[in-house]
Amino acid sequence: MEDNTKDSFVYTLSTDGIVTYFDTNTQKIAWKKTLPRGNQSETYKMRHLGKNLLLHSNNRALLFNSAGHVIFEVPFVGSKGKVPVELFQTNSGDIFIVFAVG
Repeated sequence: MEDNTKDSFVYTLSTDGIVTYFDTNTQKIAWKKTLPRGNQSETYKMRHLGKNLLLHSNNRALLFNSAGHVIFEVPFVGSKGKVPVELFQTNSGDIFIVFAVG
């Protein structure tokens, strides 16, 4: 029997800071969250990390799990400029997330 649920969920991110976890099989929203915004021009970028979602702006980073819970939120206090993000996974499966601020 083929597993059709494996890739049936997608994350979307609107320009006004709403992240949505959407089931493409049922065409229904599993959950949706409004992201914190320090100002109206704060924009987020997103990267998948397994079933988790890493969202980051110049002001903060958040990691959501597929149930919609925030695993962590890290504010970038006193920083200005771009925040490049690198993801590394070791051979043993450990995952490291690196933020370079400044």
